[in-house]
Amino acid sequence: LVRAGLAVPDSARTTVAAAVRQVRVAAVAVLGLGVAALLTPLPPDMPRHLVALWFALPLALTLSCLAVARVEIHPYSRWASPAGQRLLGALTHTADGAADDRTYLTSVAVRGVRAIGEPDLRAAFTHRESHD
Repeated sequence: LVRAGLAVPDSARTTVAAAVRQVRVAAVAVLGLGVAALLTPLPPDMPRHLVALWFALPLALTLSCLAVARVEIHPYSRWASPAGQRLLGALTHTADGAADDRTYLTSVAVRGVRAIGEPDLRAAFTHRESHD
């Protein structure tokens, strides 16, 4: 599925998730450092609002990055690429209610072995030989 462009590789999913976590940590760190800077005694000639402005820009940038990530990443599933989502949306059942081979295989790929209705066939897929 990854080679066909229908799924997102594991490395890309984990990389994006890790990047979003890092940006969240950066936003919290900027906010915490800004509060700490405002609570410390300042020289008499240093206005507090200037100190707050120094931290406002990095905070605004990190929050903007999180907003962009939310808009860009949110509509996609955890594993399907946009092309894969279009393909899954286009698959339909045949008129008599039975699924064609492509739809059947796709439903197994999406839902796993539990998508197989026949108990004997499902058991054959779930059976694993032990390697002693």
